[in-house]
Amino acid sequence: MEQKKILLTGANGLLGQKITEVFARETEYELVVTDLQPKGEEPRKFKYYSLDITNKEAVKDFTKKYRPDLIINAAAFTNVDACETERELSWKVNVRCC
Repeated sequence: MEQKKILLTGANGLLGQKITEVFARETEYELVVTDLQPKGEEPRKFKYYSLDITNKEAVKDFTKKYRPDLIINAAAFTNVDACETERELSWKVNVRCC
């Protein structure tokens, strides 16, 4: 049986890390992980790519290239103080993304 491909955004965040841990134990899924930041230092079992989810063309191109069966969006702008001062960016990431 062919593996289902899942695209995970926000892989470096707390939720993204926990989701990655769950899928690390699964063999029936191919997980493609993304985040705005470059890849961290820790070794990863999954393919990792930098992706800005506020760039709709980049997201469209990425999904056309990797053709995921499912997308899990765990990306978020979580710095509460910065959300107050950077409202437009906060809105782009937390509301209008992708």
